[in-house]
Amino acid sequence: MAQPTKDARVSIVRFGAFELDLEQQELRKNGLRVPLAPQPFKVLALLVAHAGRMVTRKEIQEQLWSDSTFVDFEVGLNRCVRQIRIALDDDPEEPRFIATLPRRGYRWIAPVEGPPEVSPSPIDAGHPFPMAERTVDAPGAEPQGASRRTPRWFWGT
Repeated sequence: MAQPTKDARVSIVRFGAFELDLEQQELRKNGLRVPLAPQPFKVLALLVAHAGRMVTRKEIQEQLWSDSTFVDFEVGLNRCVRQIRIALDDDPEEPRFIATLPRRGYRWIAPVEGPPEVSPSPIDAGHPFPMAERTVDAPGAEPQGASRRTPRWFWGT
């Protein structure tokens, strides 16, 4: 695989036929842009950032919905996940990407290839990309070294 040039920002996460470009905030399938609104994109990026572990509804709310937002969070999150599933052509009954843990949260279940050259944040020291080369030994187990906080690369810093 070709290494990115020094000027290129490494911000692409790959899974299946899809690429998630964190810098451009675009989802692409086989190189073609897949429309996805900003809030569903953020939810997707958050789930991918924590691949293999359950991300609770409360964590999603705390990280992506501000305290001053006056919307029905439950309805908003359900709509976002539905839009993500449509974009990924993912069936909630037989998921390939997002598993629903009823009333608790969601788990990203697809293998992920991520930015290999991102400087580690203090919360993930030693793991430049929190999802890379981690395995989940038991159903419901959190990947070794995983953090409950969002990695710095998620926000583009």
